[in-house]
Order: sequence, then structure tokens, then C-alpha cells
Amino acid sequence: MNKDSKNINNFNDAIIRHLVEYKKQKLGIDGCGHFITYNKKTKESIDYGEYEHILPEPLEVKLRNYMCDEAITESSKIKRHNYWHHLNSSQTMCINFFAILLNNDYEYLNVLLSYILKKNIKIIKHEFEKVLIPNSTNFDFYCEDEKGHNYYFEIKYTEKDIEPKTTASNPLKTFNKIYKPLIENGTNLKFCLEDDNWEIFMNKHYQAYRNMVYGNSIKGDYCFFITMKNNLGTYDELQNAIQDANDSLSNVVSLYWEELIPMTLNIVKGNNNLVNYYKDFKDKYFLR
Repeated sequence: MNKDSKNINNFNDAIIRHLVEYKKQKLGIDGCGHFITYNKKTKESIDYGEYEHILPEPLEVKLRNYMCDEAITESSKIKRHNYWHHLNSSQTMCINFFAILLNNDYEYLNVLLSYILKKNIKIIKHEFEKVLIPNSTNFDFYCEDEKGHNYYFEIKYTEKDIEPKTTASNPLKTFNKIYKPLIENGTNLKFCLEDDNWEIFMNKHYQAYRNMVYGNSIKGDYCFFITMKNNLGTYDELQNAIQDANDSLSNVVSLYWEELIPMTLNIVKGNNNLVNYYKDFKDKYFLR
């Protein structure tokens, strides 16, 4: 095991231990849930046994992974991931962060995005698990403003990487059919149209680039990545993807949870309920 892999594992292990303690101390839950994987092709499931960071049955207990009623409501509108009841689920983390910001016509979401992008933004609609290309590109959270500008969010927590390589049987054919037109009609990743640079897109920075292509400085669309700065797996891949793009990016925003939560707490400081909520969010997801 190389040094980077060891550091990634150490980070993940520390987070899992923290979440197990949160489950016992904050939620008062001692039981463990089963780690079950599903094979889409064979439609078979494999039970790897009980794990402490997974909430157990019944459903009422699993739902306690959501931190507010708004999160439960939003999650009921989408297809939950198989692992949504795992305490380290990035899908659930995403819903827990954004759902409560949707109240009062997106009041605090407008303030947060306006602060980050340094311009006035008024959101008019949103969607969790926004599918743009079936079986390929979807975003954890999406919203649109009154001017028709789109904001796409990719969320990571304890994932060990940002998927670097496509699983397509014919990567070049997939690139030419799906991603080349997006690049040609957009403002990002033009260098991937040159020579054999499509391979960098499909086989080196696949998930990062298939998302980044939706940032568009002409249309006013933004692609956000929110990751843990201390998770070197996602941190290094995202930084390398940006570096390899060689200034061929616009309207791509990289944020870290470690910076976003203090920023959010400052923005909602006039609302005691939200201050307490995001302090609880920090207590749940961050190491002390």
C-alpha cells in the first residue's frame, strides 16, 4: 500500500469511527445495519454482514439519518441510493445540507450562492438527483435561477476517488456520441477535441470532466464540486483534473466542506434554528 492509499484509508477509518460514536451518543442507537450490495445484471444481492456505521431496520430508524423533516420530504421524491441509510452516505449528506435552505422561497440558498459567486441570485426551482444523461451523468443537487441559469452540484464525502475511468465498452464511440457535442457547444474542455485528448476525458478524469463540461460562461451555468479537503482521494483527483484542463475551464467551482460549513454558519447567524442545525451538521460529519 502506497502512502496516499494509507492516508485515504486512515481518513475514512477515522470518519467511520466518528460516525459510529455519533450514532451511539447522539442518536442513541446501538444496533447495526447490514451491508448489502446489489448486482443490477443478475438482480442478486450479497449480504456482507453487520456494520456499525449502518442504521438498522425498521425504516423509522433508517430515516434518522436525515436531520430534518425537509430532508425526509425531499428524499421521498427521489430514488434513494441503496446505501442512503449508511451514515457516510454522500447522497444523504447532500440532502441534509441543502433541504433546509429551500424554505421561504430559497431565502438562504440565494444568500449563500450570491455570496460564493459574488452576484445576486434568485433561485426558482430545484431537484435532487438531477439526471442529464441516463446511466451516465447526474448531479446530486441542481437548481435554476430566474434568468434560466443552471447550477449543478456534485457531492463527495468518504468516497475514495472521483471515478477516473469510464466503464463504456467503446470509450471513443461514447465520447463522440455524448460528450464531443457538449464540448463543441459549450465553453469547457475544448482541448479534449484535439489529437487523442479524448482519452484524458474518458480514461483519466471521466467523472470530473463529464460534470465540468456543464460549466458554461456564455450561458451562465455553474458546476460545483463539494468535497472533503482532508480526503486525499477526491482532493487529489479533482486538483489533477483541473490542472490537466490547462485553463480550459470556466464556471467550475471547487468547494470544501471544511470551508463551506463555517461560511454557511456565518450567513445564517441571524437565524438561531439554522445556526443550531448547521452546528449539528458539523458535529455529525466532521471529526472533532
